[in-house]
Amino acid sequence: MSTEYTVALRSHDAGGVLYENTFAVKSDPSGPDIAEASDADVAHGVDDWLRATYQAVLSTRYTWDDVQVRGILGHDGEAVRGIGINGTLSLVGAVPAPKELVMVVSVKTAHVGRTGRGHMAMPSPANANYLADATSWANSGAAGAFYGNVQAFCTALLAGHDFTYAGGTLTAHLSMRLWSRKDALTRDVNSLVPRLPVRWLRSRSTAP
Repeated sequence: MSTEYTVALRSHDAGGVLYENTFAVKSDPSGPDIAEASDADVAHGVDDWLRATYQAVLSTRYTWDDVQVRGILGHDGEAVRGIGINGTLSLVGAVPAPKELVMVVSVKTAHVGRTGRGHMAMPSPANANYLADATSWANSGAAGAFYGNVQAFCTALLAGHDFTYAGGTLTAHLSMRLWSRKDALTRDVNSLVPRLPVRWLRSRSTAP
């Protein structure tokens, strides 16, 4: 069998504003009739899968706090994996950019219809030098580093990840899914597209 989860990559800045990127994953044991990975194993697997690429998306002004996994669709487990590291996206020569300014990544599945699509809002790079102009992110050269790092994160998500558990004796595969509450199911994600036009996310305007 397999288990499915929502994953939250949770960070904060010095002002106390919280940043979350959430998506669904499926954990599939590699072989029939073997023990499922625990919730803590899955959280550890997500950390191993995405630590380098997500850290590169985050500005050095942000601290990546943890990875939280919560079971869905019949699985009610939960686990948190502490991270506690700063982002690595450079602020060299930075011109401050508002924290509400985000890059949207379109999430697509093979399903035709609104329940087959979604999006993620990547945290602001806190550096206006990553903008091409007043309306779009740069996607080439040094100024395109933020866009390129988001692309690398998306590539990692689409590739999935194998991780071991039970003392390294068992293996499971993690794959990104899109959860439709309306349809009460998840679907395989087959496309992640970082969008160049900037977006403004009001929910990141104030600290809690």
